[in-house]
Amino acid sequence: SGLHRFGLQALLHVFRKWDQAASTRPERVLAISAWVARLLWRAYRRPAQVIYPPVEIERFHPAPTRQDYFICVSRMEPHKKLAVVVEAFNRLGLPLLLVGEGRQKARLQKMARSNIRFLHHQTDGEVADLMSRARAFVHAGAEDFGIALVEAQAAGCPVIAYQRGGASETVIHGRTGILFPKQTPE
Repeated sequence: SGLHRFGLQALLHVFRKWDQAASTRPERVLAISAWVARLLWRAYRRPAQVIYPPVEIERFHPAPTRQDYFICVSRMEPHKKLAVVVEAFNRLGLPLLLVGEGRQKARLQKMARSNIRFLHHQTDGEVADLMSRARAFVHAGAEDFGIALVEAQAAGCPVIAYQRGGASETVIHGRTGILFPKQTPE
């Protein structure tokens, strides 16, 4: 209703003023990727130093041969855009393994055709093994950095990812993977 909207707008105005003031207090601003640094600049007009997060790549090794499946390892939450991945693989009919848990798992399972398998919790070793044998790692979300994308590449697994966010900094288009421009099944 109009009254609720007015109250919410007033509350958001107060929050924005507080947030803007708070953003001037830190001596230095750090970002997890250049993409996040640009977002911080746009929001606060503050430069940020990029410090990429550590990724445990030592536990990943390419398998001698690839198997005939694609893989996606992710929390199953709306912002991860897994419905786009499921719909794309429904259309393609190619085998896809989805590893992860989250609020959208039941919905995604209902959407998925028989070529898509959902795996229960996997250990770190099992995930590394699955990545090392997959044809490619698929990811449609815009990640601040994308640790799983880096892990897949360490496993010798090519990445197919949305070209926004951290993926554009960690995936070399045409060499270590393919970056696509729109978050659509096409």
